[in-house]
Amino acid sequence: MADQTVLIIEDDATLLLGLRDNFRSQGFRVRTAADGREGLDAALTSPPDLILLDIMLPKINGYEICRVIRAHELDVPIIMLTAKGQEEDIVRGLDLGADDYVTKPFGIRELLARAKAFLRRRQVKVSDVYRFGDCELNLASHKLFKHEVEVPLTTKEFRMLEHFVRRPGRALTRNDILDAVWGRSVIVTGRSVDRCVTTLRAKIEPDPHHPRYIQTVRDIGYRFEDALAGAANQAAAAAENARLRGEAIRERAMQHELDAAHEVQQGFLPAAAPVVEGYDFFDFYEPANQLSGDYYDYVQLPDGRLAVVVADVSGKGISASLVMAKLSAETRYCLAHEPSPVGAVGRLNHLLCESSWGGRFVTLVLAVVDPSRHQVTLVSAGHPAPLLCGGSGVVQVLAEAETGLPLGIERNVAYAQRDLWLKPHDCLVLYTDGITEAMNSSGDLYGQQRLRAQLRSHVRGASTLGRQILAHVKRFVGTEPQSDDMCLLCFGRGGH
Repeated sequence: MADQTVLIIEDDATLLLGLRDNFRSQGFRVRTAADGREGLDAALTSPPDLILLDIMLPKINGYEICRVIRAHELDVPIIMLTAKGQEEDIVRGLDLGADDYVTKPFGIRELLARAKAFLRRRQVKVSDVYRFGDCELNLASHKLFKHEVEVPLTTKEFRMLEHFVRRPGRALTRNDILDAVWGRSVIVTGRSVDRCVTTLRAKIEPDPHHPRYIQTVRDIGYRFEDALAGAANQAAAAAENARLRGEAIRERAMQHELDAAHEVQQGFLPAAAPVVEGYDFFDFYEPANQLSGDYYDYVQLPDGRLAVVVADVSGKGISASLVMAKLSAETRYCLAHEPSPVGAVGRLNHLLCESSWGGRFVTLVLAVVDPSRHQVTLVSAGHPAPLLCGGSGVVQVLAEAETGLPLGIERNVAYAQRDLWLKPHDCLVLYTDGITEAMNSSGDLYGQQRLRAQLRSHVRGASTLGRQILAHVKRFVGTEPQSDDMCLLCFGRGGH
């Protein structure tokens, strides 16, 4: 494998480095890309021997990268790395031309084994004559022989069998088979594939009711298995299966730990929105993976004020979630020991700068509400600016000039605060960039312009506004996978 190149397209820096080091240790040449656009350029300008492709990527998502690569007729194996395990996500990736998928979290040895298997198959050129069991398919003469007797094939049956034997071991969706056998211009359904598979099995299988060669892949399609493996290959396969079973046990244990970590992390978040007379609160939190770097909290202060916090830890995954846990504790500590909001944020920054966490930082916005005076004090640390939606529908971007550096970058940062007074029906909107950077199938971002448009047209009330924003974001995204953690918090006055 020393002369073969693997391109890894993954935006999680920790995972990217881990994959790079593991593949290099196995003798591969490794190229990396941290976003979709960079990865697609690398694949098209200098095609590798194998691509490991994350689905949730900035700039261009993995589905679109896969589609463009196949449109350029590059026959490079693609293994998708995805946190999505639902059937529709898997089928969509395979339909677009992916050869395999691995659901995060995954075992690195299993991934290496799959990668090596694809590269071995790619090195073997299919000859004009392909033999499996008692059958011999001559690709040049378009003839099939079984026990040295010719077996008549229809044109569709031959094309299907040829498509299978050229792709041994690969899970093929019905749509993929339809395109290859019937062509894109012909309108037929997946049932046509099933009927053709049935007639083909009757001609090549020793027992069509228990197929050896054309295997059904549940909920996806079919896979052709080359049954010519000798005793040595069978023994190797048995050993590999045993190894994979052990890996699966470890994977289940890891998944159990991740599930437990997810429950612990959820415990850091508020169980319910606060109840404040004359005010309405709405919050929404949805991680892209099991563990999130987004954070929000309500902290009741001793003098009757309420602190509202929204933050976003850089990166994803376990390391981001650990920083989030630390952030939760440190934020409450600083709010309890600093009387002013700007002092609390400055102290929090100082504490986080003393920590060593691999270059991660935190963007944060703090809003301290005094309901008796309807006063809100804002402090922002590199976070998307809050939006104020007036009762008349006027939308104002707040704290742009006062925004300071994110937390955890530089120790001595002078943060600023801004005071404002809420009028009846005024509403404040705090959010993380998972809202504005939500992506549709064309690669377009939802953006702040669409968000402001929703605020200008909202019906009064923070809860109504929050639900309206989320519904609009969901309609915009459609069936695209969530690419980042999402947090949205709205609060405001009633009519008195």
